[in-house]
Amino acid sequence: MLGYDEKEKIKTGIITDGYASAQRQKLNALKASCYFDEIIVTDELGEKGEYWKPHPLAFSLMKEKLGVEFDEMCYIGDNPEKDFYISFIYPIKTIKIERNGVHANKNYLHDIRENYSIHHLNEIFSLIAH
Repeated sequence: MLGYDEKEKIKTGIITDGYASAQRQKLNALKASCYFDEIIVTDELGEKGEYWKPHPLAFSLMKEKLGVEFDEMCYIGDNPEKDFYISFIYPIKTIKIERNGVHANKNYLHDIRENYSIHHLNEIFSLIAH
């Protein structure tokens, strides 16, 4: 998740699904809080799975936490079943990172596709510049 404030500072966040204890262990192992402004584990928002993506609650919370508008946000994901549908609900730009992995052959939720596609995370900088 990327957001921009009026001073053009890039703010970053993570929205992650999965059981909270496992996700927190992964985030701690990666020291994610050192690199990201905000982190939302959707499992901590309610009953198990209730607010997992594509539910919009985490995106609304991230908008508030980062202090940006939806049209200033960009969401980067790899799972067509849940990561890009948010652009149907809010004017958030979406980017798919193409990976050969567990999500490679999944179908798009309601055929809502990403706005942009990249193969490497370093390609994000050229997208932001445009």
